[in-house]
Amino acid sequence: ASGSNQAASPPLAKKARTIESDVQRAVRALPEPDRTGTASEVADAVARMKTLKAIVSGCIEGQGHILSLFNVMQERQEEVAAKAKESVVEMLPPFTVAGNIHQEYRIRAIVAVSDLTPASIMAAKKQDPDSDKKLWIFFSGVLLAEKLSELLRPLPVFTRFYTTRDNDMGQGLVNWVRNGGVLSNGAIDWSKGVYIITWGSNDKMQKVEHSPTGDEVVVPEWRSHITRAWALEYNWSDWIAAMEFYPAPPALLRTLFEKTKNGPHKVKLVKGGANKLMDATIEEYHQLYEKSLQPAVISPSGSEAVTQVKQQLEQFKSEKQAASGGRLGRRLRRP
Repeated sequence: ASGSNQAASPPLAKKARTIESDVQRAVRALPEPDRTGTASEVADAVARMKTLKAIVSGCIEGQGHILSLFNVMQERQEEVAAKAKESVVEMLPPFTVAGNIHQEYRIRAIVAVSDLTPASIMAAKKQDPDSDKKLWIFFSGVLLAEKLSELLRPLPVFTRFYTTRDNDMGQGLVNWVRNGGVLSNGAIDWSKGVYIITWGSNDKMQKVEHSPTGDEVVVPEWRSHITRAWALEYNWSDWIAAMEFYPAPPALLRTLFEKTKNGPHKVKLVKGGANKLMDATIEEYHQLYEKSLQPAVISPSGSEAVTQVKQQLEQFKSEKQAASGGRLGRRLRRP
């Protein structure tokens, strides 16, 4: 018996070595995982290749249960692929600065954070074509010249971004219509914008309130020359709103709050140009979006509000073309 066991040993050892070499050759023949995507995509590719190597090894070594596992995994992969086709993430058209964000997505953001409707925004645009841009600046605090990362293009990232900006700026549009912010002709009433002016009995500017924070300041002596003859301009922006009376230089209203450092100095303004903090914030939102298998979208493509925005924009374009080049209002002066 002892001799027979010794005689059987060499063939068994040879078979084991053969299986081992077959496994090694098969595994070496597998391609390297794709490492050209994002960090999460590379990690997924490496994990998939590791699983594939285990399956190949198990099949050659005769582990039958691996085949059953492979079939289950293949069915699961097909289900995931089918589900992915049904829920393709919506992407914003390319842009470099806030002023280049497509008006459809800008209006969808405004509708999401306000009591304005797509129809009321289009009515305002008939009076002033830049109404949506001004409303964007008012609720988000992001000026049109602000450079924005392309990582903001996935709709879930854009949604998180503008929702956070709205919260940071005090949710100024949530009751805009109810508070009388729309005139009878449909135009936006910017006298109810960022700064609210109180006039004295002598028609001079007496007090200024910063509406997002409720902070007030008594007009100092060095600004006591401003009267009702001056016009309140750019009152959609904490940063550039001013009293103007040509040819006198504009009087920026934010300067009235510099001594106390309240009002516009308390909100998180984005003043334009390169902004490392803003870029870092957008990158963080994009990373959260990548980690989420089912990212939440406030305004999905099929929602009623989105459909209304698209319809109103088409109607606005048709009416604009029918106007045969008529004047639709003065252009917004960018900061």
